[in-house]
Amino acid sequence: MRESTSLVHLSAISLLLVLVDHVSSLVAAPTPESVYTPFLQCLKNHTNSSSPQLSSILYARSNSSFSSVLQAYVRNARYNSTSTPKPLLVVTPLQQSHVQGAVICAKTIGVQLKIRSGGHDFEGVSYVSHEPFIVLDMFNLRNITVDVQNENDTVTELVLQWQEVAPNTDDRLFMRLLLQPVSSKAVKGKKTVRATVMALFLGGADEVVTLLGKDFPLLGLKKENCSEMSWIDSVICWANFDNGTKPEALLGRNYSAEFLKRKSDYVQTPISRDGLEGLWKEMIELGKIGFVFNPYGGKMNEILPDATPFPHRAGNLFKIQYSVNWEQSEVAEEKNFMDQATRVYSYMTPFVSNSPRRAFLNYRDLDIGTNNFGKNSYEEGEVYGAKYFGNNFQRLVKIKTAVDPGNFFRNEQSIPTNPSGGKPFNRSLAPSSRNSLFATFLNCLKTHTNQPNQVSNIVYSQTNASYDSVLKASARNARFSNPSTPKPLLIITPLNANHVQNSVLCAKSVGVQLKIRSGGHDFEGISYVSQAPFIIIDMFHFQNVSVDVQNEIAVIEAGATLGQVDKTLEQNATDLVFQWQQVAPHTDERLFMRLVMQPVAKRTMRASVMALFLGGADEVVTLLEKEFPLLGLKKETCHEMRWIDSVLWWANYNDGSTLKALLDRSHYRVHYNKKKSDYIQTPISKAGFNLIWKKMIELGRVVLIFNPYGGRMNEVPYDATPFPHRAGNLYKVQYSVTWEEGGDGADKKFIGEIRMMYNYMTPFVSKNPRSAYFNYRDLDIGVKMHGKDSYQDGVVYGSKYFNRNFERLVKVKSAIDPQNFFWNEQSIPSLGSNKLFLL
Repeated sequence: MRESTSLVHLSAISLLLVLVDHVSSLVAAPTPESVYTPFLQCLKNHTNSSSPQLSSILYARSNSSFSSVLQAYVRNARYNSTSTPKPLLVVTPLQQSHVQGAVICAKTIGVQLKIRSGGHDFEGVSYVSHEPFIVLDMFNLRNITVDVQNENDTVTELVLQWQEVAPNTDDRLFMRLLLQPVSSKAVKGKKTVRATVMALFLGGADEVVTLLGKDFPLLGLKKENCSEMSWIDSVICWANFDNGTKPEALLGRNYSAEFLKRKSDYVQTPISRDGLEGLWKEMIELGKIGFVFNPYGGKMNEILPDATPFPHRAGNLFKIQYSVNWEQSEVAEEKNFMDQATRVYSYMTPFVSNSPRRAFLNYRDLDIGTNNFGKNSYEEGEVYGAKYFGNNFQRLVKIKTAVDPGNFFRNEQSIPTNPSGGKPFNRSLAPSSRNSLFATFLNCLKTHTNQPNQVSNIVYSQTNASYDSVLKASARNARFSNPSTPKPLLIITPLNANHVQNSVLCAKSVGVQLKIRSGGHDFEGISYVSQAPFIIIDMFHFQNVSVDVQNEIAVIEAGATLGQVDKTLEQNATDLVFQWQQVAPHTDERLFMRLVMQPVAKRTMRASVMALFLGGADEVVTLLEKEFPLLGLKKETCHEMRWIDSVLWWANYNDGSTLKALLDRSHYRVHYNKKKSDYIQTPISKAGFNLIWKKMIELGRVVLIFNPYGGRMNEVPYDATPFPHRAGNLYKVQYSVTWEEGGDGADKKFIGEIRMMYNYMTPFVSKNPRSAYFNYRDLDIGVKMHGKDSYQDGVVYGSKYFNRNFERLVKVKSAIDPQNFFWNEQSIPSLGSNKLFLL
C-alpha cells in the first residue's frame, strides 16, 4: 500500500464547524430563483448581520461574479466544464454566525450543502453534485484573525503553543507558521495580525488529528481540515502550484519577479508572551512585513553541526524568514520597505540567536556584511561567514584557500581565503635604575609632557605634606609601612597616558629605578619597596577605563588590578560585556572572570571584571590578548599570589589579611538587601544589553553580577548531584540591591525595583522552567505552605532550583522523612506527608 501524506491548511473559524450530514431534498427540484430569496431571508433571521453584508456573501448563478467565485478553487479541469453540475448558490461566510446560519438554512429549505475549504478535492466532492446543492465556500475563513487593539490574544496563545510543539513533535510532522498584518474584518479601519499554520505529515489524517489533538489542542485540527495525497503531490502544493498540477510543472522556470526583501534569524529560546504581543504591535505599525516560522528539531537535531557546512542543527527551535514585497519601482518605495525590514530585524534582536546572530545562507542578506576583497577581505568575510556557517566558517576558509588561493571565484558574500600576513606583536619596555634629583626629574617631565602645568600636581617628593598619605593609600601589608621601610624618592600619580610615557623616559634619563604600582596588591612590597634609590609610578588614578567615543577606541588602563577592571560609559561598556559573554564561559578552564554591572549616578553604567587565573601572569595576559582584546589586560594589571591568598581577596578582605580572618564571623557588615538569580543559556545581543542598561539606570540601585559557567561545570552530568545547572548554561546572574535606611517604605521601594529588573530580564534568561540558584534563596519564586498542597507548592520553586532532579529529591525526602517534619518555606516536599498528617 502506498504511504499517504496529509496536508493541512488551517483556519481558526473553520475548525468550529460540526460535520453536517448531507440532506437530500424530498420535494421538487428547486431552482436558483426559488432558493435565493428564502435562503437570504433565513440567513437574516439566524445571523447578526445586516442585509447588505449578507447579500455580499451570497452568489446566485445570475450574479456576474458567480463563475469566478466558483472557479477560484476548482483545481481539477475535469470539473470545470460547461456540463459540470453547478450549485444553486455559493455562500462565502465572513464569520462564524454566517456558517451556522447557512447550515440551518440549507436544512430548512431542503437543499444539499457542500462545504469547500480550499479546492483541494481531486474528485470535486466538495463542489459538484447531481442533486440540487449549495456550496459553503470557506475561503474567507482560511486564517486566524486577531484584533490586537482589542486585546484578543488568540494568535498569541496559538503561537506560544506552536513554539512548544512544532520543534518537538513527531519527526514526520512539519508545521510552518505564517504571520501577516492585515486589515481587520471585525473593526473597520484597523489592522490586526493573521496567523496561518501550514503542515505536512508523512502519514494518515486520522493519525495527525489524534497527535495534534493531544500536542496542539489550540489548533483544533479536524479530519475535514486535512487532505490526503501522495508525497509528490504535496511537493506541488508547497511550491504554490494549483492542486491537480502535474509533477512536470516542477521543471518550469517561469517565475514572476517581484520587488522584495528577505532577512533571516534563528530562535533558540521561546519568545515570551510579552515579546509576541510587542511584535504584533510592531508588525501592525509597519503594516506589511510578514514572518514565516519554520520549525527545526527532528532529524535536524541528530546531525552534528560540523557534519556539513550548514551548522544550524540542535539548539535551534525555529528559523524566521522576514518577508516584504512591494509593487512600485520608485526609490522612495524601495527605501520605505527596506527600512521596514531593517527596523523589524532590529526589533527582534533580544529574541533571536547571538554571538553570532545566525542567518540562513539561502536567504541571502547583504545587510549582514559584504566583502570588498581588499586587504581586509578575511575580516570582512568573517562578519557574514560566522553568521551563515558558525564554527564551520574557518574550515571553509581552509578549503577555499586550498582550492582557490587566488580567490578567482568570489561574490559579495563568498568564502574568503586566509590572510597572507600576520598581526604585529607589541612589547613593553622595562625601566632601568639609578639615583637622581627631584628638580632634574621635574624639569624633564615638564619638557616632555604636553601639559607642563599639571606636573607639580602629580609629583610628590618626600618633603610634600601629602607624600605619606599617597604612599600608604595602596600599601596593604603593614610589614612595609613602618619607619624603617625604604621610601621612594618621588611618587608620580599620572592622570593620563602622556604622563606615564614621559615618567618612564625621565626615569631612564636620570638613571633611577622605576617601580610601577597598580593597587598595592604585592604582598612582598616589590612594587613599592627597594633597597636602591627608586621612583614609584602609582596608577591609582587609572582604576577605571577611559573611552574615546569619537574615535571608537576603548582602552583599559593599567591601574586596575586583575580583580577589578572597570569600563564606564554605557555605550562602550556594552562592547566589553558582549565580548566577555563570548569568552568567559568558553576560555581556559583555569580562568574565572566575574563581571559586575552597576548603574553610576543615574546616568551611566560601570562594568567591572574580577578574575582569578590558576597560573602565571604572563600566561593569562597572552591568553586574554587573543581571546578578550577589549579587556586590554597587561602584566602590570595582574598580581601573583598563592591560591589561599586569593580566597581572602575574593572574600573582600584587605590585602595582607591573615588566613585566620576566614574564621571571623563578624567580618561581614549587615545591610538591608534583596537577591534574585537567573541563568543565561543563549548570549544576550548588544541591543539587549543596551535595553538592560537603560532599565538599570532608570531603577538606579540594582546591580547585576554575571558568573560564567562552562569548564568543569560542563563535564559533570546534571543528575550527578542535586545541583542541575551544568552544560547549557553560559553564566549565572545575581540580582542584588542593598540599602541603608530601614522601614517598610524603603523595603517596598527597593524590593519593588529588583522585582521590576527580574521581570524585565524574562526574554533573556532560561525558561521552562526559569532556573534559579539555590544558594541565592528567593521566596518570590514560590513558597510551600505546610498543608495539603505541599507537593504542588513545592513543584513551583523546586523545578527552578533543581530542574529534573526535583522528582528524585522528592522520592528521597519521602523515604527518609515521610511525615515532612524537616521543612521550611522552600524545602523539598514529601509525597507521603499529606496522608500521614491526616491520620
